[in-house]
Amino acid sequence: MLLADEPTSSLDDENSELLVRMLCRINREEKVTVILTTTDLYEKLPTTNDYVLKNGEIQNEVRVEWNR
Repeated sequence: MLLADEPTSSLDDENSELLVRMLCRINREEKVTVILTTTDLYEKLPTTNDYVLKNGEIQNEVRVEWNR
């Protein structure tokens, strides 16, 4: 399991995309679960499951439609 706390928050767009691609490759090829956190609910991340933490509790799964 790989935990990434706002991994793209301090990166420019180009490096953010490179990092996200790398995390996707790790997930796909190495079969590693990747958990990302973000404070931007509309950040474009290639996820299969999206959850919202509100008031210390995980809310039901949220399906956010991205243009992936």
